[in-house]
Amino acid sequence: FLGDVFNALATEPGRFIHIGGDEAIGTSHDDFVQFVPRAAALVVERGRTPVMWHEAAATTMPPGSVVQYWGVGQDEATELARRAVAAGARLILSPGNHAYLDMKYDADTMLGLEWAGLVPVSASYDWEPATLIEGVAEGSIVGVESALWSETTPDRAAVEHLAFPRLAGIAEIAWSPPTALVWDDYRQRLAAHGPRWDVAGVNYFRSPEVP
Repeated sequence: FLGDVFNALATEPGRFIHIGGDEAIGTSHDDFVQFVPRAAALVVERGRTPVMWHEAAATTMPPGSVVQYWGVGQDEATELARRAVAAGARLILSPGNHAYLDMKYDADTMLGLEWAGLVPVSASYDWEPATLIEGVAEGSIVGVESALWSETTPDRAAVEHLAFPRLAGIAEIAWSPPTALVWDDYRQRLAAHGPRWDVAGVNYFRSPEVP
């Protein structure tokens, strides 16, 4: 079955196929550590690079794999990320308490979840990918990716409300050197996007942190 799925995906352009590997709550550890490498090997056979969530680092991964870290600083998650790098994998960083756009801004936010904590605009900006996980060098990081799961987003307006303005800050974090990241300067520049988003009809969150 997976071979058929990956065959279909491999007809599309791109280097990567993400096979998941997280939230396997109903799967025993022994089955998990057997199944994930088999699934990853099928991706490699089709000339693509497998991408897996950090839980997959508990298994034997193909050389050159990419592991996506969604942790919020837990010891187990960071240890799995380090283990992945030690095994030759590189990391995509998607820390839930910074880069997950489906988290609530504050306790009064109607949309969003809270499992990674509240993520105001400043929290989505106040982190440095190169030093997020102790013991992982910048060269082992592929990049940053935001995630927005749709449990609480019934329409486009809801998606925009959770994504903006936090998405702009995460983008700047991903491409800028640490010396360029100054919150007081950034929030002034971010404020200038408000009128543009108004004209474009973007349903952004009016954060009290941004003038």
